Amino acid sequence: MTASAVERTRIDLRPLTWAVLLAGGLFVLDIGGWYGNLNDQPSRMATQIATYVILGGWLLIAALRPSWLPRTPLARPVTAAAAVFALTGLLSQRPRLSLESTLTGLAVGALFLLVSRLASEPWFRTRLRAILVGIPIVVSVAYVVQVALTWVEWWGLVGGVSLPPLRPGWAGLLFGS
Repeated sequence: MTASAVERTRIDLRPLTWAVLLAGGLFVLDIGGWYGNLNDQPSRMATQIATYVILGGWLLIAALRPSWLPRTPLARPVTAAAAVFALTGLLSQRPRLSLESTLTGLAVGALFLLVSRLASEPWFRTRLRAILVGIPIVVSVAYVVQVALTWVEWWGLVGGVSLPPLRPGWAGLLFGS
C-alpha cells in the first residue's frame, strides 16, 4: 500500500473534533459560566466532566497520533508548571480542599496546549478565528439588547424616562444571565 493510499484510508477527525469542542465550549459558556451555576455543585461537576472528557479525548488521540501533540515552544514550561501545581496540590496540608483548584489549573494548562495545537493547523485556525471574534460580538449585542429592554421596562414602571439602575436585573456579559 502506498503512502497516499494510507492517507486516504485514515479517518478525518477534524469535523468530529470541531463539533465536540464547539458543543463543549457552548456548554461551558451557556451552563457552567452562568453566575447562578457557580455555586451549583451538579453544574460545576458537569462542566468539569465535560472539560476533562474533551481533554482526555485529545490526549488519547495524541497518544495514537503524535501529530496531535502540541508543537508550541511553551509546551515544556506549561507542563512543568502543571506538574508543580499538581505536586503542591498533593502535598497540601488539606489536599481535599486544593483538589478542585488543582484540577482547574491543570485543565487551563491543558486547554492552552490544545488550543495552541489546533491553532497551528489552518483548518482549525480559520474556525477558531470565527468563533473567537463571533462569540464576543454576539454576547455584547445580546447584553446591550437585554439592558435596553430592561430599561424600557423600568421606564414603564416609573412612568417616564428617568435614570435606570446601573445593572438592571443583574445583567452580565454571560449567556443565561
